[in-house]
Amino acid sequence: FINHSNIPLDDQASVVKLRDGSVAIVNPVPFDEATKAWIERIGPVSKIVSPCKGHDECLKTVKDVFPRAKRYHVQPPTSPDDPLEITDDHQEFPDDLYHFRIQGQIFKETVFYDSSTKALLGITDSCIPTSDNRGDSFFIYQLGMGLLRGPFTSRFQVQNYNWMFITNYQEYRASLQKLLALDFDVVTHGHGGTVHGPEAKEGLKKAFNFALNETNDPSRFESVMLSTKWILDTFRPGIILQNAFSRMLPFGN
Repeated sequence: FINHSNIPLDDQASVVKLRDGSVAIVNPVPFDEATKAWIERIGPVSKIVSPCKGHDECLKTVKDVFPRAKRYHVQPPTSPDDPLEITDDHQEFPDDLYHFRIQGQIFKETVFYDSSTKALLGITDSCIPTSDNRGDSFFIYQLGMGLLRGPFTSRFQVQNYNWMFITNYQEYRASLQKLLALDFDVVTHGHGGTVHGPEAKEGLKKAFNFALNETNDPSRFESVMLSTKWILDTFRPGIILQNAFSRMLPFGN
């Protein structure tokens, strides 16, 4: 767990051995000496990628842990010491991982796909796992972010602030359709959890169901009022009571 404003959120890195024998790390987290030694036994770390805005904090310190590794981020560098930008124009792992950016939203989230293992990496803030067993602070966080939806709660949900930062619903939906068209049955989530089997893709389909339905695209007026509407919807007394009651049930949500 990494503590985000006293909220115990999982942050999970993916360690990938490339065909040249070196190692790439997607979504770096703080590495202690034991973890560093374990990674280096797999191979020398050559590239480290932060796949999403807001996930770049560890890029500042990881250069001291793996000083020879190239660092990449989703934004262009502003100084010589900044990480390089990873874009769709150039594939950084041509023999190993195909990557593309989810368009139409400000986070510039970039996903990575390995066809040989049918694995998808880099899903970070687009959706996160829900949980019933991480304590009250995480329960309140999930409630505030619209992740707990009574009988409609699924294993993975989109945090409600994501919808407020979509700049083009058509581009966003097209990117999600491109993602779901990939042949994968493994998803490693940046905020914790690796899912195997049919649920890997089905979980993402359920999470993105709202955005995939174009009839849900808001008008310009609705876009302006979106944040107010979600705040009011999220904190309606009925929704709070429903989620609090479901939390007390022995079978949870």
